[in-house]
Amino acid sequence: MPVTTPCPPSDRPASLGQLPPFPKVALKVLQLLSAPETETRELVQTLSSDPGFASELLRYANSPLFGVPQQIKTVRSAVVVLGRERLRAITMTVAMSSFLSAPFRNQIFHRCWQHSLATALLATGLASVCEDQSPDESYTAGLLHDTGKFAWLVLHPKQYLGLLRTEWEDPLNCLEKEHKLFGMDHCQAGRWLLEDWGLPPEIVHPAFCHHDAPHAMPLNTVKLVNLACRLATALGFDTLRTRSDLTLQEITALLPEQCLGDFALHPEHLREALSTKIASLAGSA
Repeated sequence: MPVTTPCPPSDRPASLGQLPPFPKVALKVLQLLSAPETETRELVQTLSSDPGFASELLRYANSPLFGVPQQIKTVRSAVVVLGRERLRAITMTVAMSSFLSAPFRNQIFHRCWQHSLATALLATGLASVCEDQSPDESYTAGLLHDTGKFAWLVLHPKQYLGLLRTEWEDPLNCLEKEHKLFGMDHCQAGRWLLEDWGLPPEIVHPAFCHHDAPHAMPLNTVKLVNLACRLATALGFDTLRTRSDLTLQEITALLPEQCLGDFALHPEHLREALSTKIASLAGSA
């Protein structure tokens, strides 16, 4: 996994510091999950310290989005049954939904949230059929890959909505415009925020590189998220209209061979399955 050099503070737009604080309970849980010696008791106590967050975590855990085979009724059961990687994935889903508070939500916001969820689910599916790839890590990276886009929606809603409503020749043209307007594009902004929240490079790097050309990338989380993002767009879960978007056939040609059965042959079934899972969380974000 390539390692990004931390973004120098002098290069970070001051406006990013004006974002609402990321949920403290989520950051604490992430810190605990990164420490191998953390006990179940500590995770349960931390999650239980915020009843609203704990309630949302249980709702997400029992939704079709994650497909947990048994009903989870308590925070302790969630910690025990889910395991660390899936608990991190669900914690980040709840935290992002909370972080992106209601006053900033509109139709385009919902399209961006649907795109992030679709990318996360597709990245999970790709990782699950690829040897040595973590489905839960891929889910988290996919969910957070457009964090910078949400930052611009919150901080500069009118300007950014105008960009997202424009049809672009190429996504890179939109990134250039973002840089001119806000001091950095959403890939750079996402990288800065994820680093600031203390997330590991395997989550940060896909956010920074999800618009890079995937053709020569090695098979890792960065490539899986990159392909999942493009696949989500091709299936109709898009956030930006561009004339150069890859077709399903072109994306299929880039998929690892072991993924072709599930992701290349039945796009309608895949679109329907994604819609059903995302709809199960209607109203959560």
